[in-house]
Amino acid sequence: MFRKKFRVCYLIILSILLLAMSISGCKSSSKPEVSENAKKVIDMMMTCPNSELYNKDMFGYVGIGEEIPEEKQAKIDAAYDSAMKIWENEIGDCFSENCLKSFLNSEASYKYLREEKFMQVESIELLEKEDLYEEVKVHALVENEKQEIVVEFKYNANNLIWQVNLVE
Repeated sequence: MFRKKFRVCYLIILSILLLAMSISGCKSSSKPEVSENAKKVIDMMMTCPNSELYNKDMFGYVGIGEEIPEEKQAKIDAAYDSAMKIWENEIGDCFSENCLKSFLNSEASYKYLREEKFMQVESIELLEKEDLYEEVKVHALVENEKQEIVVEFKYNANNLIWQVNLVE
């Protein structure tokens, strides 16, 4: 009788332990992480300086009634096209159709590159994640000072980015 009670208790305890292990295993494996697309975009836009992605040769400044000489315009176009090819090759597959160009025309893409300061991403932390939305906190070192930057990503149904915003 004692052995039977012992076996029953042993089986109950073993079952509870197995159940607890399987539940804790499920929780840890389902914890959402920052998407690979977001990581790639953050790395590109926040690793600075990077003259291949942004440099003053890509832009021409003119006043009212002035024109850029053809030779200078050709150099500007070549520098701009070269940078666009790098962006396209590195993160073009992260974006929905035509959305990489929209991103590159937004403040978010060049904000840090334009400042020409040393900037390095130290870590990335997921703040919020839904089916078509992701909010990420970037811990960066900017000119030897720690800085936290929040970036939001909006996705289409194919998990491709259609919008990137800096949350200030």
